[in-house]
Amino acid sequence: MGELWYFIFDVKFYDDYDTSGEKCHERGIICAPNRIAAMEKLEDFFGEHIYDVRIWDVDMDTNEILLERDFPGIIDMIENPVE
Repeated sequence: MGELWYFIFDVKFYDDYDTSGEKCHERGIICAPNRIAAMEKLEDFFGEHIYDVRIWDVDMDTNEILLERDFPGIIDMIENPVE
């Protein structure tokens, strides 16, 4: 796999565990080689219930430093991954 990049994502999806289909919203950072791969990872993670996705490039590559003040909660996310 080539170089990975950071992307900020904003996903809106229907909760598939709740029979009411409640609308849910998550924001975060994902690392992938490109936007298409980032979208595929989000689809794998959130399932087929996504109804809106926004993905922004983070203006830095994986060789740069991510400061907690710029990305609140990123250290906790990396120390305690969901996967």
